[in-house]
Amino acid sequence: MTARAGGLTMAAGPVERLSPREREVLALAAEGLANKEIARRLDPPVSEDTVKKHLHSVYMKWNVQSRTKAVAIWLECQHGRNS
Repeated sequence: MTARAGGLTMAAGPVERLSPREREVLALAAEGLANKEIARRLDPPVSEDTVKKHLHSVYMKWNVQSRTKAVAIWLECQHGRNS
C-alpha cells in the first residue's frame, strides 16, 4: 500500500510510524473535529496545544504541510485496511 502526500509516494506503513496517541488524534481529526473538541474527547483529556503538537508531529513524520493532507493519507490508509 502506498499513500501520496504532495505528489510524493510514501513507503508502505505510514500509520505504523505514528504513536498510539497520534493515531487517536488523527482519527478524531478525520471525523472533522476541531482541536478543542479532540482535546476534550481524549482520555485523559489534554490541552488544545497538546493536540496541535501531536498533529505537528504527524506532519513531520509524513512530510506534509497541512491537516488536510494528513487526514487524506489517514483515510486512504484506513480504506485500504477495510477493503
